[in-house]
Amino acid sequence: MKANIFLFHRVSPQRDKLWDPLSPGRFDEVLNYLKKNFYIENAETILSGNFKTSNSKPFAAIVFDDGYKDYIEYALPILKKHNLPSSMYVVTSCVESGIPPWTYVLDNALANTKKNKIEVDSSLLPEELKNTSWKNETDKIAFAKKLKPFLKTVSNSVRKKIYEQVIKSLDDVQPPQNLMMNWKDINEIKSGGTVVGSHTVSHPLLAKIESEEEIEIELKLSAEKIKEQTSEFPSTISYPIGSYDERVKKLAKKTGYKFGLAVQQQVLDTTKHNVFEVPRIELYNEPMLKTKLRINGTLEKIKKVLR
Repeated sequence: MKANIFLFHRVSPQRDKLWDPLSPGRFDEVLNYLKKNFYIENAETILSGNFKTSNSKPFAAIVFDDGYKDYIEYALPILKKHNLPSSMYVVTSCVESGIPPWTYVLDNALANTKKNKIEVDSSLLPEELKNTSWKNETDKIAFAKKLKPFLKTVSNSVRKKIYEQVIKSLDDVQPPQNLMMNWKDINEIKSGGTVVGSHTVSHPLLAKIESEEEIEIELKLSAEKIKEQTSEFPSTISYPIGSYDERVKKLAKKTGYKFGLAVQQQVLDTTKHNVFEVPRIELYNEPMLKTKLRINGTLEKIKKVLR
């Protein structure tokens, strides 16, 4: 069986220089297109294969990572309008603290700081990032757009060290509050039909963690917290930033998850893909034509030809 699992993060009218949410209007447009062209089911229902339908459309699922509150404020009303199901994978430390994942906190600090320099160990940085000062807003945003992608390539310990130095240096910006769902919110969406799964404890790139014990903690404690708060052990682990390896797959299964979600921008084929490396297609706040090309796989085909 084949299925398109479409990944979203934020739906909000708020604009962002570094990580722009999908606008509610565009989300509505995307759902309308998906509803016309796909048979939409929960990802977990599709992956379990425990359903029957006479529908001839290709299968698809709608999933969200992170647990932002704008899911309730903007995404859920539009999903209900179209009568479409969805799944939400939450970062348990973010639910507990109310502070977004490190990726958002980093972007927010760099976007809003009034400082023109960060104090960080330059020996940990590549050549193009060693100059940690900027003359203007344009230079600052250009630096920020290079820093986060770089942090996704290094070991977890190095990433944490650089991140902590940057945040400490940009102490004129406080982490944003009230952006994340709390447990009351999560139980409400669960009662309303949203499937709730794990996105780890602290949103690390799991494959970049050196210690298997630390990987297991991220997988196990997040699942246990979700069960404690919702009375149900999550069937799905969504790997932050799609990062996984053989250790992660093995430990996810050991923890008790049934499915592990990656990204990979391709269609799920159950005859080829392992249930612990399920590909998803991430959608962004882009012109609708480009979104349609992404949904239909045409954009990835064009990229392969160009490569």
